[in-house]
Amino acid sequence: MKLASLLHSKLFIAISAGVVATTAAVTSFLLLNRTEEYRVIKVFEKTGQAVVSRPSAGDIDPYVGMNLENGDTVSTFKESTMRITLDDTKYLLMEPETKIDLEASGNSADNKTKIVLKSGSVLNELKEKLSSKSSYEVTAPKATMAVQGTSFRISIEKDENGDYITTLYVLDGVVKTTLLDKNGKPTSKTVDVKPDQCVIIKTEHDEHSGNDPSIDGKSYFVIKDKDGNYVPVGDNESPIVDIDYEKMPLKTLEELYTVDNVDEIKLDPEVLRKIIEAMKKRGDNSGETTTTTTTTTTTTTTTTTSSGSDTTTTTTTSASVSNSTTTTTTTSSKATTTSATTTTTTTTSPIPPAVEFTVKFYDYNGKLLSTQMVKKGEAAKEPSGYTRSYKDTKTGHTMLFNGWDKDFSNVTKSMNVKPKYKEKTRYKVTFLDY
Repeated sequence: MKLASLLHSKLFIAISAGVVATTAAVTSFLLLNRTEEYRVIKVFEKTGQAVVSRPSAGDIDPYVGMNLENGDTVSTFKESTMRITLDDTKYLLMEPETKIDLEASGNSADNKTKIVLKSGSVLNELKEKLSSKSSYEVTAPKATMAVQGTSFRISIEKDENGDYITTLYVLDGVVKTTLLDKNGKPTSKTVDVKPDQCVIIKTEHDEHSGNDPSIDGKSYFVIKDKDGNYVPVGDNESPIVDIDYEKMPLKTLEELYTVDNVDEIKLDPEVLRKIIEAMKKRGDNSGETTTTTTTTTTTTTTTTTSSGSDTTTTTTTSASVSNSTTTTTTTSSKATTTSATTTTTTTTSPIPPAVEFTVKFYDYNGKLLSTQMVKKGEAAKEPSGYTRSYKDTKTGHTMLFNGWDKDFSNVTKSMNVKPKYKEKTRYKVTFLDY
């Protein structure tokens, strides 16, 4: 997919879409539409336990190459993640303890996708603009978010009262967020959330019905006060606040950092800086190295001079670090003390996780053969199933496979690899009479 390092809850947000992307290696989903054209939904990576619940087959343990279907419910468990790619242009990272319903139709060019987020958190990344006939939505309780941006995260959780707290984080692009009423109809409460911004939505249950808030609850924008309590936002106040990246899981930060470095989605420099700073502070398993160096040389000189009843004592202490000295002088009528102390702390930049790049292999007719996540400097694997020979319909000549158009033995960037062909050797045979 692209780069190396850098990226849960329960509401009812409809998110109409625009653009998202991301990483690594496993489950596939083929959806057949009415025109007999396929779209591909592939899970690049699965860590830990997950389950796919299918009405016609019950619970299934996801595996590499598994076909998913419209209507599947996909769940990850504690300390588990799943990475899904849709049509090779849209990416979804399911964080631990996340549950989604998958609704998908159409083909690779024109399609409709709805991710119904039941619980947990998802990171969405779209790397190409949707066609005029396509849509991408993520729903959570009683709010709809029309996605005009390329990278956003949604997290759902329940508070102690059983009410939903939905948080939308926008990393790139713009997400239009509209609250829905108890009947699921759009209200006039709409905000455009831009990069480095987030909004929080609270969905309260109806005390009279006793239903789950996602059924007939009431949603409104809230912000956190200094004590961590959710406070409703006034009609004339903006609910938009800056993202606190330190609250995000390290896995999510690494995903975002990776996506930016591979140039599939280019984050704003200020957003990327904040992500890196959060990675530094989070540290765990990020491969960062922090070095603190303090070099101190201390020299103390004491001189005592008596003159009548007065005695003057001068004590000088100097501490030098990296040829830098700060001096502070305090003077009284009886004594003068001069001291200098300097401490220099140097912190190295974090070493991000190993960079990975997306390598895609295509057949001569443009058919995608393989999508691989390859670490920087390593080799991609030649796919099987490529066409070794075919007949050119224009010339009638037989074309033979003659290697690949790019070297993938030492991958240093994302690339598309296509086969090369040469014309099968032909000989001219002339028949002569006597």
